[in-house]
Amino acid sequence: MGKKTLLKALIPAILALPLMMSAKVPAVTPGEYYPDFGSFEEEQAAAAELNFELYKESLTLLKNDGTLPLRTEKAVTVFGVGGVNTRAGGGGSGSSGSDPNATIAWTLEHNGYKVNHRVLDVTRSLVG
Repeated sequence: MGKKTLLKALIPAILALPLMMSAKVPAVTPGEYYPDFGSFEEEQAAAAELNFELYKESLTLLKNDGTLPLRTEKAVTVFGVGGVNTRAGGGGSGSSGSDPNATIAWTLEHNGYKVNHRVLDVTRSLVG
């Protein structure tokens, strides 16, 4: 992104700063909570309903038309930075003990799949 493009993108945010700084934020005493529900149980039911809606919207079902499992004689193309720079981690029970060099592409190759290195090389060059 060039300097002029960056400046054009930042000007509205810079001009809006004085307005944001002078905006009145309602004072809330720490520890006070004003729910939109009549009871804790109502709130929990609404949260469960929202979670279920989000679950349904993010669920992907695949109809297996013979594509799965992938055949090892066909090349697999791995798209995205995660294919060459896989990050696994966490703490406590979510921690990862995996090999830091075991990327998605590496794992596919070491399980008998042919990986499209042309795309991987381009991605690696962009990642650095």
